[in-house]
Amino acid sequence: MPDRFSVELAQGVIIARYDGRPDEAEFDAYLERYTDLVKRGVPYATVYTTGPDARMPTPRQVRLQAKWMKDHRDLAGSLNRGLAFHLPTPLMRGVLRGLLAIQPLGGEHVIVPTEAEAVAWALARLKANP
Repeated sequence: MPDRFSVELAQGVIIARYDGRPDEAEFDAYLERYTDLVKRGVPYATVYTTGPDARMPTPRQVRLQAKWMKDHRDLAGSLNRGLAFHLPTPLMRGVLRGLLAIQPLGGEHVIVPTEAEAVAWALARLKANP
């Protein structure tokens, strides 16, 4: 992966890829890009995928992600058709459990073994719930 944290839009699916440990500027750029995509005001689904070198986010990053989820709950909740997680390592699955303990998800989600399955699930959710 070229960046430690990248965000792209493909067919209405926001795909966030995380590997290594993004520094604070990279994490802030991810949140800004994700926010811009959500504020387009059109339905979307999200895929979060982590690479083999993904490391524990900093406490600041966890707090900011939880705050973002809380602050954008209504907007994201009205537009997001689901979240698919591809988290191949136990560490990153643990990070997700910790984050969800701080701020539960407001919508449908699934954890799948591959990024391709995550994208397919997200596309199906968009198609079923335009």
